[in-house]
Amino acid sequence: MKWSIITVWMIMFLSSCNNPETKKTETHEEGYETQQMTDISNTLTAFIKSDTRALDKIDKDLISEDLAGLISKAAAMEKIDAIRVANSNEPTNKPRLIEGDIFSSLYEGAEHFSVEDIKNLDDKAIVTVRFSNTTFNEKWDDEIVFVKQEKWVIDDVIFKSYDPALPTTKAILQDFISKN
Repeated sequence: MKWSIITVWMIMFLSSCNNPETKKTETHEEGYETQQMTDISNTLTAFIKSDTRALDKIDKDLISEDLAGLISKAAAMEKIDAIRVANSNEPTNKPRLIEGDIFSSLYEGAEHFSVEDIKNLDDKAIVTVRFSNTTFNEKWDDEIVFVKQEKWVIDDVIFKSYDPALPTTKAILQDFISKN
């Protein structure tokens, strides 16, 4: 009787223990996801705090090579058009410019943000961000597409509010480039 109680107790004790290999994997994955969220949040914070009103001042370390290429082309076209207008018969005309915040749905841009959701798709992540602009008493959600290059960088912004004429940052840039 004594042996059967000890045997039952040992079986219950051993069955309640976790497999250490499983625990390591779960901890590793949780650590990876936490690091990924931290990296994305840091990139987003740095980007939103930076000056994105002038295309040539955007920090290229925070955006994808593809988005950086579109921004460089659009910035060059803005400068070319400014020179063209300055040298024209009507030098006081306004040259073609990309105006407003092209990185959020609201023309005036965001003052604050919070990450609402992150959907990881291997080397791509779609981050739902809640923006606010207290000056205009506005709150809205947009989706920011991140890609993993050497680090997580912004590749595009999908506008989810205010029924924009063009649905993404890349679409705005491509449209501007195509009209020159």
